[in-house]
Amino acid sequence: MTDALHKLLLPSGMVSADFPDNLGELFAMDGPQAKRLLEEYGIDASESREKNLNRFMQFIGVSYQMVPSQASSIGGSSIAGI
Repeated sequence: MTDALHKLLLPSGMVSADFPDNLGELFAMDGPQAKRLLEEYGIDASESREKNLNRFMQFIGVSYQMVPSQASSIGGSSIAGI
């Protein structure tokens, strides 16, 4: 979870200020930040934090999936490797 993620450029040639350095930072994102990150990269965002994180991981080629857990009602999620 601390391995560096490869940064992807926006059409402007810059990297989003919200682009996480590693999976730990990605998983620590709150819902609005995750949604903003997707929108910056032109990816359709939803209201679900987990769906947005999954879409972003798919976009950058990471083989993990966020799944809602019982703790998600209080803001938690779990991570499953694929």
